[in-house]
Amino acid sequence: MHFANAQALVDGADSWIRRKVTLISQSQILDHVDPATIQRVARTFGINVQTVSVGGQDAIAMPAGKADLKKILRFLDEDYYQSALQSRNFVTNSKRPA
Repeated sequence: MHFANAQALVDGADSWIRRKVTLISQSQILDHVDPATIQRVARTFGINVQTVSVGGQDAIAMPAGKADLKKILRFLDEDYYQSALQSRNFVTNSKRPA
């Protein structure tokens, strides 16, 4: 992840944002899924994920706006799902395996 203004994130991060960043870090999803794949899958849920080149590698550009930031963090923490029967998109708050 790349934050254009990391200090603004630290100053404005509420407990929900801090928790999501921690969960994303613990899941290591950013180590296992490349930014292009994240960007492509996010589009299926109507989420606009931008990438930037940092040190020669692509990284997810995290938005400055809190609402957009929370949407991307929720996506990266795998809170978005698509139903098996009708391919409808859902947001969940449970990580219980099916």
